[in-house]
Amino acid sequence: MVDLTAEKRQELWHALTVLQKETLLAHKKYRLQSLFLTENFLEDEAWQFADFKEDPFYPKGENKLYCRCGRQVKYQFILVSTETGELMPLGSTHFAQHLGVPELVAHQVRSGLHQIDRGLDLILQQVAAGLHFPEKLYREAQVRQLLPKLPAEVAERLQAFAVADLPIYQEDQQVLFEVLKQANKGRQESRSWQPQRVGRKQTQTKDNPLEELIRHLRHVELGEQIEVAAFADYLGESQHTLRRWLGLLMGDRFAVQVRQVGDDYYRIK
Repeated sequence: MVDLTAEKRQELWHALTVLQKETLLAHKKYRLQSLFLTENFLEDEAWQFADFKEDPFYPKGENKLYCRCGRQVKYQFILVSTETGELMPLGSTHFAQHLGVPELVAHQVRSGLHQIDRGLDLILQQVAAGLHFPEKLYREAQVRQLLPKLPAEVAERLQAFAVADLPIYQEDQQVLFEVLKQANKGRQESRSWQPQRVGRKQTQTKDNPLEELIRHLRHVELGEQIEVAAFADYLGESQHTLRRWLGLLMGDRFAVQVRQVGDDYYRIK
């Protein structure tokens, strides 16, 4: 993944549909709220996380946001007093100063926000590269009635991203993979969510792994992710070797052509 500049992030953000923007902002807020709850940042319970706002055009945006101290901020966390109902807007750097919490907590808040932003940046890059919601993967889970086995927050996020046609977070994809993998244990039939041998015995030696890779890529939909780790594991090759093969398929010599998207994924052109 390449870290986005502020200018590039704004450019990719503007290219999203209204629904895609609303979906990403809503789930970013939810993930921040979950971060506060799971990390127990406000352990004295005097303040609770109430809202989150972001000025994507900071510092030149028209709707400027401010910390309690009056400093303009890009990210504004709004906390509410459990005793008085008072609202306190804070920037990400001022938790220690205004709430009397250790600086370590303030650092964790900034670190958590950074990780959430990186996840969002990856989605922006995937959209720009032509990736879509993994419909085939999701449909397989639906048909086999596996969605109830997902954590509630993951299932809710997948449903929203499906409606908005957004690529999903890497961690959500791994959860979905794991549920399907567990359901497939002991089954011999072909799986749509990861590559399988077609018409070959498990013990048969692969004479041409590159040819076998191409054969399986023919069953991948346009815009669907090709996970390097899954194909490498199936072919019994290192991820480094698989990347070299996929590199060959980025040219025009073969009928199947791919494009790299991020560090761990490719897609069919």
